[in-house]
Amino acid sequence: MDQLLNEKIQNAYNALIFQCAKSLPESDLPLVDKAFNFASETIGNAVWDNGEFILNHSISVAKIAVVELGLSTDALISSLLHNVFGFKEIAFSAEEIKK
Repeated sequence: MDQLLNEKIQNAYNALIFQCAKSLPESDLPLVDKAFNFASETIGNAVWDNGEFILNHSISVAKIAVVELGLSTDALISSLLHNVFGFKEIAFSAEEIKK
């Protein structure tokens, strides 16, 4: 079952990248991938109390930021990472996340 969950999250992320590729510089995509990988390593398949995958929520926020509002790569990366801070009482410094 975990493998299926990972596939759903990965598919949502791939769809986001496809949609954002039209409005973001291609040179920014490796940074976006790095942010997504960091978030997925930290959050994994965790869900909110309502059953929604936390990463799918982050991906949805990123889609709104870039596709609907026309914001930048920084907004996309921030959206993907916004649930990492304080996740399960795991603390990351801003410097760790910048890396």
